[in-house]
Order: sequence, then C-alpha cells, then structure tokens
Amino acid sequence: MIGSVAAGAPTLPLSAGVARRLRLSFRLAGQFPLLVVLFYAGAALVQATGMPLPGNLVGMLLLLALLRLGVVRLEHVEEAAGLLLKHLNLFFIPLAVGLMAWGGLLGTSGLGLGLSLAGSAAVCLAVAGVAGQRLARKAGASDAA
Repeated sequence: MIGSVAAGAPTLPLSAGVARRLRLSFRLAGQFPLLVVLFYAGAALVQATGMPLPGNLVGMLLLLALLRLGVVRLEHVEEAAGLLLKHLNLFFIPLAVGLMAWGGLLGTSGLGLGLSLAGSAAVCLAVAGVAGQRLARKAGASDAA
C-alpha cells in the first residue's frame, strides 16, 4: 500500500532553499571533523607532554595557530564554529543536571562557592578591562604618531 502511494506521488524539483541547505550540510560535514581532529590533537598533546592545560584549550590554541599561519582559512571552520556557538547553551545542560545531583553540597557550601565564583568573575572582568584600556591607549598613541 505504501509503495503504491509513493509511486503515484509527483516528483518535485529541488527548490533553491533545499539545495542551499544541502550545500551547507556538506560544508558542515567537512568542517566538523576538522574541529574534532583539532580537539583530539590537543588532548593527545596534553597527555603526551603532561602540560597542565585542558586538552580542548590546547586544541583551540592549535586552531588559532593554524589560522594565523594561514594553513587553515577561516572559511574552513567558520560555519561549523558559528553553529556550535549558536547552540552553546545546550552544552551546559549536563552541568545543570550535575548541579542538581550535588544539592547537598550546594546547601552546605553554596554561599562560599557563590562568593568565590563572583569574586573570580570580578577579578577576570577587571583584568580584561584594564588590559583592554591599555591596548586601546597604545593603539591610539600609535595612530597619532
């Protein structure tokens, strides 16, 4: 029955929207593996050298180096990175579930944890602000010269 319905269905030409989505899908299928390879390369480098850095950070630094050297062009990773950044909040769902599992610890030490998180965030913002202001002043002085 299903076969007879499918056989009688008219065939529709691919619209421009479908073709565009298909091309995007193929580009993403090539860009995601590059990001995954860099992630695993960073993790392997950390494990091999014993660096006190997370493997994903080393992978991002590898990507930055490859972009700066011109080995990888921005077009090679731009769409996949944009898609990951667009849906970044979905990566925090496991964190929220884990926090629910540690409710007792948060009840006893929540205030201390909250204060330390707020303090470290304030220090990071202050350092970033001071660094940004100094770089802006330095750029302004070099433009004036």
